[in-house]
Amino acid sequence: CIDLPPSLKIINVGAFMSCSALSEITIPSSLSKIVSSCFYGCLSLTNVKIPMSVKSIEFHAFGDCNALTDIEIPSSVKKLDSGAFEGCSSLKKITVPSGLNIVRLKINPNTEIIKV
Repeated sequence: CIDLPPSLKIINVGAFMSCSALSEITIPSSLSKIVSSCFYGCLSLTNVKIPMSVKSIEFHAFGDCNALTDIEIPSSVKKLDSGAFEGCSSLKKITVPSGLNIVRLKINPNTEIIKV
């Protein structure tokens, strides 16, 4: 687990890319977006907590995070890139706000999408 400072304003593109030891992350409420490839290829990532401050999740933000089994997208998210979870082979459940457009979401065909 990595403790990110609560005052953090941005995480750079690819900041944690291929960090195989990262198993869980809590995004600080000071962030408004999760940038492209931020956690791409974090093969041990199983637990992600996304705060209500996040408004967008970009391309491959969590791509190829093969240990990730479920994730909850808060209602504050207005933009979820279609490839945000592409290649997450173990993703079984993704919970999204009912108003979020997920038409072209590239996920495992066995992933259950729950709209709340």
